[in-house]
Amino acid sequence: MPTLMPADLTRLIFSGFAGAGIGDVANYLYRTEPRYMAALEADIRERGITEAVELLGSCLLVRGGHHRAAAAWRAGAAVPAAPYGHSRTPDQTIEHYCWAALRRRYPDELAAWHRQRPRGSPFTSK
Repeated sequence: MPTLMPADLTRLIFSGFAGAGIGDVANYLYRTEPRYMAALEADIRERGITEAVELLGSCLLVRGGHHRAAAAWRAGAAVPAAPYGHSRTPDQTIEHYCWAALRRRYPDELAAWHRQRPRGSPFTSK
């Protein structure tokens, strides 16, 4: 499984965020889910990250892991990458469920995310 170094994260393309770079995506997620993103970043700083960001093809299109990529970028951490739809290792599965439990601590942010989830790009005027 390849690892994306912090500088590599600036080359990512994000599904659902047309034309946005990692800085734009991070700013959006930290603005809409500030407590969850701060907690996720703190966890990544403390323990690192084992669950891969899922990429579609070789074009660095993120299909899964927008929040992980943004928090890791802010933390200056490397991120494992894997093809979209890959099978998780046992450690990745445990980490996934730990982060899901962390997210449930902030139900208002999760509900807001589902209500305001970007349709197209939140960075272009349509």
